[in-house]
Amino acid sequence: MIVRLRRALRWQALPLLAGFAIVALIIGARAILAETQTADRNASREAIEGQQLLASLLSLAQDAETGQRGYLLTGEKSYLLPYQQAVDGLPALLKRIDEMFPTGSDRAQQVVGIKDALARKQAELKETIGFYDTGNTAKALDIVRGGRGKLDMDQIRANIDAIRRIDGASLASRAERMEQIEGWLRAGSFAALLGIYTIRQSSRSFQEVATAQNALSAKNAALLNEIETREKAESQLRQVQKMEAVGQLTGGIALDFNNMLASSRAP
Repeated sequence: MIVRLRRALRWQALPLLAGFAIVALIIGARAILAETQTADRNASREAIEGQQLLASLLSLAQDAETGQRGYLLTGEKSYLLPYQQAVDGLPALLKRIDEMFPTGSDRAQQVVGIKDALARKQAELKETIGFYDTGNTAKALDIVRGGRGKLDMDQIRANIDAIRRIDGASLASRAERMEQIEGWLRAGSFAALLGIYTIRQSSRSFQEVATAQNALSAKNAALLNEIETREKAESQLRQVQKMEAVGQLTGGIALDFNNMLASSRAP
């Protein structure tokens, strides 16, 4: 019986161990998936921030061009305010863009193209404003009509669009992967609940079997104690019986001896 109980305990322990293993595996997998999900979200935020920086750069370049055009057409210095604001704001913005798109990244080449075209555009704006300030209006207008600045602005827009396409494909891929991860996490949560339920059920069964084994062990101990007590009592009884037999034998011998003595004294 005890052997059967021990075998039952071993079999009951298997689901318990399996449940713990499943829960540990699911917790580890959820941690890895959560880290991947966090990395994807951070990358998505960085891509969106990069798009916002590029949009700000394009806006400043357009403001600078608008200020230049207004000044060349009217000669009013107030029209140069957007130009000056753009000139003042571009260095910090370019530094931030360099941090967002480091050398070696998949968008670094487009960023280099943007910076080169922007540098040429700034030089063109500064040159035309300088000619206008010195009274050489015709030269300034000839540079504008030459279309060099338009080509630079077109290149800036084209490179920004290329980066947007790259980021758009990356964001779509990350969004799809995040959706898959969400599904895996939901499935993992369900499996974790199932594992916990299995552990609880196995633990209860394990406890029941252990309780039965403890009760049987207690009964066996009581039975062994009773057997030992009976054996001691029987041993004592046999000892008493031996003593009685010896006493009876001794009494018989004494009686026979007395009879013998009595017979020898008779006349």
